[in-house]
Amino acid sequence: MKAVMDETLLGRQLALEQEMVERGRNRYYALVARSREQGREGDTSYGKALMRDGLEPFARAIADFLASSRKNGPGRPHKAAKMLHGMEPHVAAFIAMRAIIDTLNRRSMLQSVGLKVGREIELEQKLGVFARNDCEEYRRIARMTENAPRSLRKRMLSHAFGKSATVSFKPWPSSDCLHLGQKLIELFIAATGLVRVARMAYKRVRNKESRVYVLEPSAECEQWLCAHQERRSLLYPDFSADADAAAPVGRRWRRRILP
Repeated sequence: MKAVMDETLLGRQLALEQEMVERGRNRYYALVARSREQGREGDTSYGKALMRDGLEPFARAIADFLASSRKNGPGRPHKAAKMLHGMEPHVAAFIAMRAIIDTLNRRSMLQSVGLKVGREIELEQKLGVFARNDCEEYRRIARMTENAPRSLRKRMLSHAFGKSATVSFKPWPSSDCLHLGQKLIELFIAATGLVRVARMAYKRVRNKESRVYVLEPSAECEQWLCAHQERRSLLYPDFSADADAAAPVGRRWRRRILP
């Protein structure tokens, strides 16, 4: 009788464990999908891993590009090198890489990603001018937004920059931002091989199929992403009770998930 009870309890325990793993796995993939929709793939576990591994080679590629542009002798320097003047290669690499990885799986148009990268670099240069010329106000806003989300912090600093009477910065033309962004994407591809430029059907114009250039993960990166997410999804089983499943997340204990 006891052996039968033990087998019954063991079967029930195994079923509960399988159910918890499946719930955790489904919740993990739901969080990943939400991050992709919101353009925040850099906050996911695979985004952080890619940035950790790719930052150093990307920064070296930017440093080599800046050094080669300085060695070219007389004449006009490369426009991208001029726009990166005064910025540390690791800072530029982090900002550009974050902008690229945030939309890694959305197959965004190359032009839109390049423009976004250029605008992020422009914002960093603008905030650098703000920090140098009105350091007290900059530090005050930075302290206020220390634990705020990244997007809110950037908005508040940009707003304070606009209200400052002691700081001026000439906005960069969109064409220059696009030029800079595409150059950084080119260096990123050469240094890491994580993404590639592909042609994709966009829409039909006058019964002709139009094709655009998009940025997408490389084949090796795609394979790594699938394996990483499959492993990661098994690490966060959901221990919430069935009867408590309808309660708010904050009112029942769950293991924290990093998607």
